[in-house]
Amino acid sequence: MNTSNEERIDDIDIIKQAIETYGIDAQVLMAIEEMSELTKALCKERRTRNSDDLAVRSKVIDNIAEEVADVQIMLNQIRYIFGINTETVEHKKIERLADRLASHEPCPICGPFNEYCSEEFDAYVPVSSEGDIMEREAAPGEEWVYHAKYCPNCGRKLS
Repeated sequence: MNTSNEERIDDIDIIKQAIETYGIDAQVLMAIEEMSELTKALCKERRTRNSDDLAVRSKVIDNIAEEVADVQIMLNQIRYIFGINTETVEHKKIERLADRLASHEPCPICGPFNEYCSEEFDAYVPVSSEGDIMEREAAPGEEWVYHAKYCPNCGRKLS
């Protein structure tokens, strides 16, 4: 039986072999294709989420697992092709997510159950004194807000 370290070495050898066999361009395109297949599987899950047919739900979830594995394998190849280590970047992004979750606040219009509230948008947008996004250029004296929090459903500025 292989140890996990030996298995990892085997994985790297297989990744190298796949890239050498098929070529960098083909593997980058395959990564894109696999991500697309995962996207499709996730969309299907949304369509079947309320299905009472457990066999259908099971098949959809199994398909997601297959596509996640395919994408992960291709991401490992992408890391190798471009010589990148994403561990530090991933950690920083997890920390940023933790900060966002800590400051999560419900939208006063949409309510606390809206999973999309408190999204941050990096853009200059004119807002009214009530905090609503204006759909025109800002007039003199109007406030422009950068990196503010808005509810993407109703457009209201969150505190």
